[in-house]
Amino acid sequence: MTFEGLTDQDLLAAFQSGDAEAMGALYDRHARAVMVYLLGMLGDRQEAEDVLQHVMVGFIRQAASLGAVLSVRAYLLAAAHNGVANVLRSRSREDSFLRDYEVLVRRRDGQQAGPASNAEASEMRRQLNAALAQLPDDEREVVLLRTYGQLSFTETAEALGLPRSTAAGRYQAAIEKLRGLIDHE
Repeated sequence: MTFEGLTDQDLLAAFQSGDAEAMGALYDRHARAVMVYLLGMLGDRQEAEDVLQHVMVGFIRQAASLGAVLSVRAYLLAAAHNGVANVLRSRSREDSFLRDYEVLVRRRDGQQAGPASNAEASEMRRQLNAALAQLPDDEREVVLLRTYGQLSFTETAEALGLPRSTAAGRYQAAIEKLRGLIDHE
């Protein structure tokens, strides 16, 4: 069965009615965004994959009782946020800042790049990774949810359990810090 054209709510309803393939379609739609967020927050592929699996299994278990979720992506990213908090609590504070954020800047699929643009992209990636690593966790998290999770400020706030104005303020502060950090390199 093709699920093209169906909304997330349609897919969730189909899964709740017994169509297991509908959950696969939801996974296909949202797993990449959740994984990018997890990689950006954790910096470790294995930990990110473990949290992603935990998030998806939890979502499957809760799906029957969820009713109509306003945003499946926001729900999944909120669960991922909780998973990140658990992982970071189990790590030492120093270790969490030493992770590589390589996943955050990638060439678009199919983009051809010559040696000069590869070098430029590599330098931009290095600068962004270094700048992101310097942000406080709460600001880095908002940037990742907005940019890679593609959540609105309302959805970001919902995922983090914050007022919308706080999420927007953290994002703005983070962007200003990133600009300053990248300009000074």
